[in-house]
Amino acid sequence: MVVHEHYLGRIQSGMDVCDSRGSRLGSVARVYRYDSNDEPDEHAGGGTATAVGYDEVLEVKTGMLGLGKRLYVPFSSIQEIVSDSVFLSIGGFDSELDQFKHRPEYLDKLH
Repeated sequence: MVVHEHYLGRIQSGMDVCDSRGSRLGSVARVYRYDSNDEPDEHAGGGTATAVGYDEVLEVKTGMLGLGKRLYVPFSSIQEIVSDSVFLSIGGFDSELDQFKHRPEYLDKLH
């Protein structure tokens, strides 16, 4: 399922972030998006990537009171947005979440 851009614009800080089974992983700390003036890259295949080919990112704070580790989840891993929750297309197993534990170097280019 591809989440349409219209729904991605509804993501706000504090929303719950859940895995594909509905288990809560944490909450949205920040949304990293491209400037609306950025032009999409014709060769990127659409989606949320722009001319530089990077995916936009959700920063998710985990743990009790958000004091755990941070996850950096690309928009391409979002399956669905329902009410005040963002559901990812992956399960919450540590092996699946490992790919999101490192802050992407390109985040400084996003807003």
